[in-house]
Amino acid sequence: MLTGPWVTGAHIDLVSTGKIHYVNLSEGSPPKRRIRLILRPRAVGASGSLTEEPYLRAMIEMLLVDWDRQPPTRQGYLKAADQLAACRRRGPALWVRAPRMLTATIDDGWGHGLEVIQALARAAGVSVDTLGVMQKPEVIVEACRRKRPDLLGLTVLQFDSDDAVRQIVKRLPAQTTLVAGGAAYRYDPDFARRTGTPVVARSGAAFLAFLLHYQPTRKG
Repeated sequence: MLTGPWVTGAHIDLVSTGKIHYVNLSEGSPPKRRIRLILRPRAVGASGSLTEEPYLRAMIEMLLVDWDRQPPTRQGYLKAADQLAACRRRGPALWVRAPRMLTATIDDGWGHGLEVIQALARAAGVSVDTLGVMQKPEVIVEACRRKRPDLLGLTVLQFDSDDAVRQIVKRLPAQTTLVAGGAAYRYDPDFARRTGTPVVARSGAAFLAFLLHYQPTRKG
């Protein structure tokens, strides 16, 4: 049995059946919950030991299950990001090449949502660069064309920011995917369609779930 250092009382059991390898996660005694993950073949060495994550992926899966039942506060997200970062230091991150993400807000002077997605992204292994709050669309687009990030993380609060978001979507370089969230997306179900936003993360949990399955399209 391998004991995960990232969640108190959580244990990882490696189970091999032919060429298929599983990780069973349980928490508590008796177990309160179990999660089964299917590992890639190279994740298990010849001796039956784990040779790459599943620590980080497994922890993200467990966090998402928790957050589906009880959404965390902003401080809860930041604490979880610290746990993820500690977990990632045990081995490889989710990607061979870390994706690059640029972040900004266009109408949010506080930047609390930005703080959350930056913390979660860094903890998962994303290389994050930020422009800060209250940035003009042309400034954001110019930075994306110059820096060529894989992702643009944007928070939008105001419902009348349609035009600004549309400008950004229309002028982004082809390899940069916009991932946006904030009150405008949470409370106006049509905002994403009107602005052409390709990826909407209405919460920190949704953003982390997106990262869990994201693969950069650019090589090198």
